[in-house]
Amino acid sequence: MEHRLGGGLEIIILRMVQAIGGAMVMANSAAIITDAFPHNQRGLALGINGVSLLAGSFIGLILGGVLATVHWRLRLCMNVPIGLIAIVWAFWWLREIGERHRTRIDWLGNITFAAGLAYDTYRVTYGIRPYGTSNMGWSSPFVLAMIAGGAAVLVVFVLVETRVKEPMHQT
Repeated sequence: MEHRLGGGLEIIILRMVQAIGGAMVMANSAAIITDAFPHNQRGLALGINGVSLLAGSFIGLILGGVLATVHWRLRLCMNVPIGLIAIVWAFWWLREIGERHRTRIDWLGNITFAAGLAYDTYRVTYGIRPYGTSNMGWSSPFVLAMIAGGAAVLVVFVLVETRVKEPMHQT
């Protein structure tokens, strides 16, 4: 029996859920690996992580196509067993070895960094849209202002990070 949602809307919503999960994994995997593996094993662990991301992208396309020939919803379920295996493996093998130090959140650094990225995102979004007689908007006064504003905010970010006691990005 077909669900009330149409197939197209259902696949869009479910792929958005998968994308959020994938973004969380990709954004945090290097930090987790750096914290979970000793110094002499980090390079290997980060390399395996990078290769597995590329291999997963390639294998996922092929396996998704094969599963879609059986039923299109199956391609949305192929990450579940892989994720469960990864969770069991992580609980079985990984141990906490990182040192914890309480620090304060660098609010000004976070805000200036986010603002700089927002400027950059808007710049690209409006830069690729037509402006006047041009098929691209890179000469638009709005885009030029966004480039200047984003650069200025990122300069402020660098200045903030060099002056705060506990910076957001440490070298």
